[in-house]
Amino acid sequence: MRTWTGARTFEETIEAASRGDDGAFSAVWRWLHPSLIRYLRVVAGADSEDLSSEVWLSVVQGLHRFRGDEGAFS
Repeated sequence: MRTWTGARTFEETIEAASRGDDGAFSAVWRWLHPSLIRYLRVVAGADSEDLSSEVWLSVVQGLHRFRGDEGAFS
């Protein structure tokens, strides 16, 4: 099992991020943003940066409701 921030698991990291832990959210962002932006560049081209901002806004707003593992999150 991979650790995310310090000795935290994915679930602990998501929980901490949902409580406002900047380090935990940064770990999640570093994990997903590169693949998100690559995907959006392919499907949306020039709008990819704007769309990624919308995605991350949705993530922040819904983080407290998420239940699941890494696969479900991505």
